[in-house]
Amino acid sequence: MKLSFRFTALVCAAALCTAQQEVVRPAEGAELNRLHLRFRWEPFPQHAGAYTLEFVEDDGSAAPFDSGLPVTEVYVPGPQPRAVVTEGLEFGRDYAWRVKGRVGPSGIGKESAVHRFSTLPVHPGVPPMTLVVPPGADPPEPGVTLWSMNRAGASDGFVLGVDESARLVLQLHVASSTVGDTRLLDDGTLLTNLQTPDPGAADLCRTAAVLTLDGLAVWASPNNWCGESLGDVERVGIHHEVLQMPREGAGGASMLWLEYQNRWVSYGGVQNRWWQSEVVKEIDRHTKEVLFQWSLMDHVALDDHLPPDHPNWPGPGGDWTHTNALAFDPSSDVIVCSLRRQSRLIAVDRGTGGVLWQMGEDSFPSGDVPTGFGDNLFSAQHAPQFLPGGNLLVYDNGNFIEPESAVRQSRAVEIAYDPHADPPTAAIVWEYGLTLDDLVTPAYAPAVGDADRLPGGHTLTNDGAQANIIEVDANGEPVWFLDAGPAWPSPDGTTPGAMIYRVERVPSLVVDTPGDGDGDGDRDLADFQALQVAFTGFGPAALEFPANLSDLDGDDDVDWVDVEEFTFWMSGPARHDVMMHPPERGPLAFCAGTGAHSACPCGNEASEGGCANSTGAGAVLLCTGTSSASADDLVAGVTGVPGGQPVLLFSGENAVEGGSGAAFGDGLRCVGGDVRRLGVGIADGAGRAFWGPDLGGAGGWERGDVRRLQAWYRDPAGSPCGGGFNLSNGLEVRFVP
Repeated sequence: MKLSFRFTALVCAAALCTAQQEVVRPAEGAELNRLHLRFRWEPFPQHAGAYTLEFVEDDGSAAPFDSGLPVTEVYVPGPQPRAVVTEGLEFGRDYAWRVKGRVGPSGIGKESAVHRFSTLPVHPGVPPMTLVVPPGADPPEPGVTLWSMNRAGASDGFVLGVDESARLVLQLHVASSTVGDTRLLDDGTLLTNLQTPDPGAADLCRTAAVLTLDGLAVWASPNNWCGESLGDVERVGIHHEVLQMPREGAGGASMLWLEYQNRWVSYGGVQNRWWQSEVVKEIDRHTKEVLFQWSLMDHVALDDHLPPDHPNWPGPGGDWTHTNALAFDPSSDVIVCSLRRQSRLIAVDRGTGGVLWQMGEDSFPSGDVPTGFGDNLFSAQHAPQFLPGGNLLVYDNGNFIEPESAVRQSRAVEIAYDPHADPPTAAIVWEYGLTLDDLVTPAYAPAVGDADRLPGGHTLTNDGAQANIIEVDANGEPVWFLDAGPAWPSPDGTTPGAMIYRVERVPSLVVDTPGDGDGDGDRDLADFQALQVAFTGFGPAALEFPANLSDLDGDDDVDWVDVEEFTFWMSGPARHDVMMHPPERGPLAFCAGTGAHSACPCGNEASEGGCANSTGAGAVLLCTGTSSASADDLVAGVTGVPGGQPVLLFSGENAVEGGSGAAFGDGLRCVGGDVRRLGVGIADGAGRAFWGPDLGGAGGWERGDVRRLQAWYRDPAGSPCGGGFNLSNGLEVRFVP
């Protein structure tokens, strides 16, 4: 799949390029796929009063406002030359618009030129929709309901949006791809994953992308999947879930997603079985650097799979876990993964990669889920969501809920849980069983679907292949039911059924993005150049439009804080001036001797840490303290080395082979580039050694530096490969002031 990108280069001199460039929106003659619009216009000189925005259906004449057709007026208070219109427009119409100055010394009676745009007819692929509002129900929570829709047998997809009255207000048609999980970001763009037929690989090209509401791709994920033949190569195949991480929680603009992961394993007496699962990755949006990586095959027992006689048995290793969702809690830095095949949720510490708890079906051989901890509360689930009070909201598809004789019904369930109790506890404290449009008959969605808790306490649900969207109040009573198309597959087998993966309610479809001076839905070089032209110093600045749109921190002046904020979005945390506001994060483990990337020298893989040594385990390197360069309180420790042996802690600037490592002795050398010795210790009887604090002098790092740490140790007796020495895993540390 090829995505088109807009890259704006300004070749005119700064003195000639003004901040007024391309400010009129909608663009002249635009054909628009939405009815919620941002209007921007050239300001009237020295105009200090309000404006009136007028639009009328265009009759094609030179004076459309004299046609006698109804004219819609929108009062725009204050001198800001912009407005958002959410009412009065329809699809399949031509419109003319203008603005008038209402008050002010030179603005009285002044009016702009007439501008024109049109709205597209409703696409024939958009199904008819029916809204059901139960008598006496509370009003729905305000906002636009947004979802992606695909049709059975079709290779295209849609992102659709309706208002509270179920009026279609967005119809983004993606002609070449089906559309997966889609979310509106805070800058007004859409984050989604796309799947495009890839004939060369007899598979699908799976990509994450950020699109404007017009469908223009302004960012795409790194991709080595498309065009590659199927084989024993690890390819980037993004599926199901893509999240933009909160800036404070992520230390920068980053994306969290699920990728397919295939690996040769030995299982059940069969050598080299091709096993499919998933890996969770966090990627820096700007540099595409991998910030976090966590493989299910390194943490979930291969024995935990459906039995061969199960109707959903995919074969050994085939779609083994079918991980279908991620949730992130920035307050605790915890990621939750939803394993559909195992009816299990796994909580992962994003700082260490450690498993904090596993909840759900407790009958699998490993026993990794404590008995009774979530058993039969959900099955084949989707869409876990952290709630403000600490509970989890889960969409329970209900495929395997016991007893088997029960009527199948999908539910939204809120679960209160305590993984630290002895034994751990979990219980449903609220639920809603989905119904069809008669609001009585149980609705069963054996695949897809989701549930979201809305800000006012209502819950928005979606039953997937039934293409129904239901909002319920705090008592579980429906208040808004949208039949959004025929079921998938349709009962008559002829109408292309609609499939809805996930639904969200957003406050507004149109976001007036700070910094987007030209209104194209992306912060790019044109906006940055306009800011440079307009910027006047440290303090308040009397700047004309659109420089005020560059007040990113909202303090009513354009200052160095705004410049810093803009450079962050332009270049990302890796190239942004980390000396001013450095992103802080915990150490990231990499280059494990588990066989996930480079193989250990003689097949001596370990379950964690580095490659296996004479103890049968790998050496695990961890850090405590902080990554503050001034505090210099970082403490490194290693476990799992042979007792009584010398251990060297060293640092370097680079990750060898991109973090996969290279064979060295009985282990993998993960760290290189300006290598420095940080100290030698002797492992105690439990195989432990420690270094620090006060490591900064030997390491020579300063705030803003990134260093990789690793431990080398002797293993003279029983060395698996005969090398006589081995190494731990690597740790990456980003130092802050």
